[in-house]
Amino acid sequence: MNGDRRVLKTTDIFGRLVNQMRVEILDGPGSKTAVQTLFTRVYPAKILATMAWRNVVSAPADRRVVLIDHAGDIIAAAGLIFRTGSQDGGAVRIGGIGGVMVSPERQRQGLGRTIMQAADEELRSDPKLQFGLLFCEPHNTVFYEAMGWSRFGGDIRVEQPGGSIVYDIMQGMTLPLAAGAPRSGTIDLRGLPW
Repeated sequence: MNGDRRVLKTTDIFGRLVNQMRVEILDGPGSKTAVQTLFTRVYPAKILATMAWRNVVSAPADRRVVLIDHAGDIIAAAGLIFRTGSQDGGAVRIGGIGGVMVSPERQRQGLGRTIMQAADEELRSDPKLQFGLLFCEPHNTVFYEAMGWSRFGGDIRVEQPGGSIVYDIMQGMTLPLAAGAPRSGTIDLRGLPW
């Protein structure tokens, strides 16, 4: 894999060892190959065929936060995208989170929360990012709200091969970073969604 790999932390927010797991940051588009096995386990063909976003062309992650178990396997991941877009016509710097996954046999063990806390920390470490943006399926909105994200009620424009569209396939959610997070209006990603 090309790119930098660094350990972000080996403990949870309370300073305890996370069951001999570590969180690492993988830089660059090559990080996609590192999470391909996890993606296939989370979204086998039968499940992937039912996903509303299956035909969406998405931006590659600029960086990934991964949770690695004691055996060296990636058991959770979240992609990070850094983009200059617009909010109601004005330029804004947006930190995106996409591709959040937890290995099926490890779900409901707090690993989703752990990977999201690490992803949020990584976004917050960049003072130029004005707000965070993610897209989620309706059944996940309560999870993200509990982590400080808010539902976005306006339009989000994205690019797809056929041109610019309003992206309404999933719920957009925002997180305040250097500025308040918008909850309405128009966000234009000026590129592919994540």
